[in-house]
Amino acid sequence: MNANWIWKKQESYRIYNQTVRLKEEIDISDFEQVKIKISADSYYRLFVNGVWANDGPARAWPEHYSFDELDITAYLHEGRNSIEALVRYWGVGTFHKIPQQAGFIAEIEVTFANGERKYFPTDESWQVAEVSAFVKDTPKASVQMEAQEFYDARLADDLHWEPAQILFSAENAPWKNLQPRDVALLTKKPFSPRSLSDVKIVKTKSDLHFCISVPRLVHPDLIEANFSTSAASGMATVLKLEKSGKIRFHLDGYRLSVDGTEKSDGIYELESGEHFVCAFVAKPVSHKKDFSVRIESPPESMKLVNPLDSDWKNPWCWISLPEFEFADNDLRWQKWSIDDEGDDRLKNYDSTIERFLREVKTKKDFEDKLKNHCKNLTNEQMFVHDFYWQFLHRDPVGEAWDLIENAKNLLAENGEITIVHPAPEGDVELMFDLGEQNIGYYDFELFAQEGTVIDIYGVEYITPEGVVQHTADPAWDAIYRNGMRYICKNGLNRFISVKRRSGRYLFFTIRNFSEPVKIRKFQLIESTYPVESKAWFRCSDWRLNKIWEISERTLKLCMEDTFTDCPLYEQTLWVGDARNEAVFGYWTFDARDIGKRCIRLAAQSLERFPIVGAQVPSAWECLLPAWGFLWGISVWDYFDYSGDVEFLKSVWNDVIKNIEGAEKYLDEHGLFSAPWWNMFDWSGIDDQHETVLHNSMLLVGAINAAIRCAQVLQDEDRLVLLENLRDRLRRAINEFWDEEKQSFPDSIHED
Repeated sequence: MNANWIWKKQESYRIYNQTVRLKEEIDISDFEQVKIKISADSYYRLFVNGVWANDGPARAWPEHYSFDELDITAYLHEGRNSIEALVRYWGVGTFHKIPQQAGFIAEIEVTFANGERKYFPTDESWQVAEVSAFVKDTPKASVQMEAQEFYDARLADDLHWEPAQILFSAENAPWKNLQPRDVALLTKKPFSPRSLSDVKIVKTKSDLHFCISVPRLVHPDLIEANFSTSAASGMATVLKLEKSGKIRFHLDGYRLSVDGTEKSDGIYELESGEHFVCAFVAKPVSHKKDFSVRIESPPESMKLVNPLDSDWKNPWCWISLPEFEFADNDLRWQKWSIDDEGDDRLKNYDSTIERFLREVKTKKDFEDKLKNHCKNLTNEQMFVHDFYWQFLHRDPVGEAWDLIENAKNLLAENGEITIVHPAPEGDVELMFDLGEQNIGYYDFELFAQEGTVIDIYGVEYITPEGVVQHTADPAWDAIYRNGMRYICKNGLNRFISVKRRSGRYLFFTIRNFSEPVKIRKFQLIESTYPVESKAWFRCSDWRLNKIWEISERTLKLCMEDTFTDCPLYEQTLWVGDARNEAVFGYWTFDARDIGKRCIRLAAQSLERFPIVGAQVPSAWECLLPAWGFLWGISVWDYFDYSGDVEFLKSVWNDVIKNIEGAEKYLDEHGLFSAPWWNMFDWSGIDDQHETVLHNSMLLVGAINAAIRCAQVLQDEDRLVLLENLRDRLRRAINEFWDEEKQSFPDSIHED
């Protein structure tokens, strides 16, 4: 690509969750075909003459970056044409990409009727403006994903256009070896809800909610998604009460004390006057990236005051604990720490915060014991806008069907209006049933007064008793904020979300409105891999037929630019999952391109790791050997289905490299032994051991697959080496077989 990486001129190009618009106009006539090559770090949405053309790019390692090539002829006309892109730089590590810095690149190729070609590359002629309507300061949607989507339409016209800044040429950039997308683009198909299942009034919450993206504050500019990134830190405030009262704290990832006392239920009966509040991150290493303190329905007489400066607008000061700050990968799995010294630091951290929580009872205690650890940050520096808690803790207080006029119009994109009236008792929540699990973009058009808030959240399941299955997992300290917030401008509001989300039930909650909201449209733009069914199943048992239909649908929803583990929670290319999905995907959909892409992306992880990575490309650095060995088996699976010798040749050296990497970890018994994530099927019994037999057995499976490949490629030298290695492993495994018990031992490790 003969173009430049461009962006808005600014001091730093690693600003968290920054969104810009870039545009160019081209004047063309008598053209025959127009193509565009386009990419971005981390996401773009392309518009041609105002029409949404595509989202991209495909996931890729920075060393092998991807661009999309689209034919945009049908969007163009004679004369001046507008090319525009909405581009988001995530600025944080995910399980999908490893952001490098903000950047956008494109090259437009025009072929004229006379056969001549003209190129329009990204350069200073492009215009760029930051889009402040996309609010930057939001928490990550989940550890696996980028920041949650928050759009304030009141700021939509706040665009200050300027010439773009050239950052790099295509050849001299952090994104190397640019390659065209090698898998089909996703669909964009309007999909209306099947039913409006419920309309409720939900209680309007007046809670004070303070959410902090702690690892980003502790480790500025670090791009990661690792467990072993310390979030060791705290915050403090002075709580003032004019009258005695009850204060209830809800903690997500924090431990908190008031006047040196911790309460397990978070409820404090306090006298009037000043009370000192300390909060510390409870577990300094975890999958959690955003932590929060919420004060439920605080009394009017309550006030929070900054303990360092009573005039500072942010009532909390930041407590830094640099002696406990560390960041590393998660290759060493057993103790969830970076090294033995890290283990000690974790223990010392627990005792340190225990002491502070107990001993800091007054402002004087704070000045004596903690002040030197503290500094003041602005609200914008310290906190992010987290609104998921309002849905997670929704409190229905009554039915609201009588507040809706023409509800049936919401189930079809027919141009007619549905009117939702406000309720003095609270917010109005509309629950839609899509009729089946689906994935795509929220698309709505409505008329509202300025400041009206629209929250949209998706879930997969609601029990027959009406209990919502929220996307939060306390066992993993994990949460997925599967939704978005939109603040309306006055009048007409049109929006299509930029985040692709899944779910069956959609909760559309209208908040902060005193005038009726008129909804013309609410639908999903279904976005899936464009499959064509190549297989079918029918029998006399309707249950088996239904199982087939559900399975086929599920597989389709788990196909993006790669196979993914699930459409809602992670959307991640887990290598072992992809192998199993591919086995069915080949025969069901002839999904060769997506299968090849999964194999190739996983192979490229060998440039970073001794064996194939667990989930790729990813800023979570961990190894799951079972998945790496299943990858080796997947190479043979693909060839066995496709007969594609050329592709087999292209990955053959990677197949060998994966096995040679594993061979270096054979122990004195001849078994595979490594301190990585030795999980197989969530049993939990293997994670804390370096030597587990299933790894050695799956390695034999990978070697057997490689032997078949070597036979096809007639690589006699490697064939001999592989057969010898397989036989050694077989003997080592069988040494542990108890012929009398007809089983392997429960444990082969020394306690």
